[in-house]
Amino acid sequence: MGVALLQGSPRTVGEKTLVPVALIADFVLGSRFEFFWARPVAVREIGPHGERLMALLPVPGAERRLRMQTTDMLKGMAENLKSSASVDVVFGDTRETQGKAIIPVASVQYAFGAGGGEGTNPGQGEGQKAASGSGGGGSVKARPVAVLEVTPEDTRVLPVMDYTRLADVYAASIVSLNDHHASMAAEGFLNPRVFDILASGGFCISDANPALTKVFGDAIPQYSMATGLRDLVDFFVQQPEKRQPLMERGRRVTAAHTWLGVARRLLRGLEPAWDAGTHSRKTK
Repeated sequence: MGVALLQGSPRTVGEKTLVPVALIADFVLGSRFEFFWARPVAVREIGPHGERLMALLPVPGAERRLRMQTTDMLKGMAENLKSSASVDVVFGDTRETQGKAIIPVASVQYAFGAGGGEGTNPGQGEGQKAASGSGGGGSVKARPVAVLEVTPEDTRVLPVMDYTRLADVYAASIVSLNDHHASMAAEGFLNPRVFDILASGGFCISDANPALTKVFGDAIPQYSMATGLRDLVDFFVQQPEKRQPLMERGRRVTAAHTWLGVARRLLRGLEPAWDAGTHSRKTK
């Protein structure tokens, strides 16, 4: 088994040179199966003001793995894939738009397999050729990991969120922020993100919305201006003992606001109209 941290081909963007870095592993299991995967790790930026290494956030599923049988039929396919499944494939082509250079970073997973065999029929005569057969198949899966945004002033790594991990992100965050569209707040609608944060065991600060107070009481601190938001964040980051009771209170409220519970309340609210309509049809 071989594991190496490799650099891809340098690419020039304005006065900067970007060098992608990925972890590559290649190993053989027994004599029939071969595995290959690559994980984007970082980007080296070399520019007029020096050099820096920018880490890419680890995202589950960012590896690319190739599994195949090393028969003569598949050997050529394996070599072609291995030559293209390099660091440069993990980091996409550079695209220019609105004065920015955009470089997509993605994980791409390949899965290929094939098999074959031969045998004889019990009634087959001596000297006759044995019957044989073979087959193969494969799939390709791509998942975005991040986007590099390059301008003359800065280079930023913009991670692409894996929403299947959102609950873990909320639970691990000291403070999670929520806001509403103006029309939502005006009509008293709540952003479902509030329930997601609290149900995940997180702590939420939100912009002002009367519906929040009606549903959660004082479990969610609210702000009206940017300065108020900064003050709230600073206060609760430094006061974990103040956060904990609000988190617990908010989570108890969310336990009664599941999608199933909402659907049941909606149906109960519709029952009078339903019954009236049924009675009306019966009397006609």
